[in-house]
Amino acid sequence: MYSFAVVLVILLFLLVQLDGRIVVTDHPNFNNLLSNGTVHDIVNPLSLYSLCDYYIGTEINCQQNKNCPWSKNYDVYNNLHGINLLHPNETHRIKGIKENQFVLVQVNFIPYFLDVMLPRMNGTKIILLTSQYTRPHIRKPLGTKILSHNQITLWISQFPIYRHLTRYMAFPYGIKQHSLHDYLAFLKKNAYIKKKVLIENLHAEVHAHIPSNHVRREYKLFGFKSGPRLDYATYLTRVVNTEFLISTGGDREDCYRHYEAIGLGTKPVSNINRKLYSQIFESSMIFESPTNMQNWVLDKNITQIFTPPNRDIITLNYWKEMVKKRMESINIIQVDSRL
Repeated sequence: MYSFAVVLVILLFLLVQLDGRIVVTDHPNFNNLLSNGTVHDIVNPLSLYSLCDYYIGTEINCQQNKNCPWSKNYDVYNNLHGINLLHPNETHRIKGIKENQFVLVQVNFIPYFLDVMLPRMNGTKIILLTSQYTRPHIRKPLGTKILSHNQITLWISQFPIYRHLTRYMAFPYGIKQHSLHDYLAFLKKNAYIKKKVLIENLHAEVHAHIPSNHVRREYKLFGFKSGPRLDYATYLTRVVNTEFLISTGGDREDCYRHYEAIGLGTKPVSNINRKLYSQIFESSMIFESPTNMQNWVLDKNITQIFTPPNRDIITLNYWKEMVKKRMESINIIQVDSRL
């Protein structure tokens, strides 16, 4: 009989080394991304718009929003499916929403949605998606109001505030939409690089609005003394060559660096809330105290054995599968599904 240790070693060797490259054999969605994927296949702050049947918001309407939150080279409209219920020519459609269709509500419009638009749906049950590229995100008082509404059969949200709730599901923030083209091009050329460095701590912004007790202010090593600003290609090169990457929370706990690291086969080390964010990252992130993180950087050592992260996490298809599984687990049936 094989001992537990031998079995563990065999499982770890699902990671096969060929010609100095690291080849991951059990991440089908990631492998599809490498072979024929596009920027739309990478999870990002706008990904939930690709799932919705209807949406209520203004952040993606570049014609009305002069401060359009993505660059011109991000062809978001090719992957946008929903009908904007705020548009004067579309508001009548609210009464035609079908049972358990996806309705995305931009965070700034949640109170208006709950008080004005949801009552106009004539009791139709929906799956609520909430997201917003910019701050703020939803806090618990508003979250309690959302979960108490019997027309919402499932709530899928960025920046989780609950765990272990049947009708609530966390959804990732993902990689910055401005960076998707550059990230994917780099990834396809450098996906299987053998790691040369144990742990890296790279430049991190200290935003003016973050509080004095924020980890990047309290621990200068993660903020003002985190090193020089790097251009994106150099930054990604440093990330892909290291096993572990310091990735503290920014002005919100979920941030781009977590996903940039995971996609490049690097495991992020973070101080963010383990109970909330293990729903997204599971074992693909090291959750640790800032003090231990600082010691690991200074000592150039880490009390963890490197195992590769689940690179499927950065793919939209993976999260579509997760949404479908959650819906099936609570017997939600859709006539016309986008999943």
